[in-house]
Amino acid sequence: MKKPVSYATICMFVFAVAPSWAGDTLWELQAVNPDGTGSHPKVGAAPDEANKVVIEGISLASTGEVDAPTDPGFAWFSLWVQAEDGRGGIQVWAGPWSNSVWQGYSVQAGDRVRVEGWVANNRGKVFVNDRHSLATMWTMQVLSHGPMPEPEVIPSIAACNYFDPTRQGGGEYYQTRWVRLNGVRIVSGEWGAGNEIVITDSSGAELTMLLSSQGTFGTAPTAVFDVMGIFDQEDYEAPFVDSYRLWVKKAGDILPRSMVPLWDLYE
Repeated sequence: MKKPVSYATICMFVFAVAPSWAGDTLWELQAVNPDGTGSHPKVGAAPDEANKVVIEGISLASTGEVDAPTDPGFAWFSLWVQAEDGRGGIQVWAGPWSNSVWQGYSVQAGDRVRVEGWVANNRGKVFVNDRHSLATMWTMQVLSHGPMPEPEVIPSIAACNYFDPTRQGGGEYYQTRWVRLNGVRIVSGEWGAGNEIVITDSSGAELTMLLSSQGTFGTAPTAVFDVMGIFDQEDYEAPFVDSYRLWVKKAGDILPRSMVPLWDLYE
């Protein structure tokens, strides 16, 4: 007769196979107050070990695809990291103060990464940043290579371009995630890399679409199209409850409806 496995043995096994890191989830870190600032206790906290965050997720852009690491005017490096379960995301940013570290970093869209650093508020979103000092620079490790996640389809612009602090819906729900909007058209703006374009759809709501300064975009769509991008926010004034936008990486992420599979037209 086999000897029964003890509770202590089971606990030892669970501990042995548990992840080697214990971090705050991206969804938890992106929690917001009614004024749009981060409500997580580590947001803006002193940069000591007790307040350091450890995050893992999927990089939504390759190095140089959205950021400008070689810009002679203001070089910066950024990651957009989405949770592997699709629940939440966070921007990881560094400026010229810490380029001696980040100039050695390289990442491809779809890479699984681990980041350790400190979080702060930034224009309506919580992000990991270097706090303008080499001493508080975050670290990044590429854990594995993989494909980009499928974009989450947003039902309409009206479903994402509003503030809901509970994150049941609205811009905070989609913050820093790879998303897709179907059936949009241009309202205004000058087409070209680095420019902001206003788009609308059948809901009648409008949203800013930022064309990456590092991308190539060809000519502007003249009809209805679908678009994929990183959902972002850049609100310069309190309360930080608007100024949502879709950050588009390249022309290949803009899909004229004639290129969309027929079954997608009936979504």
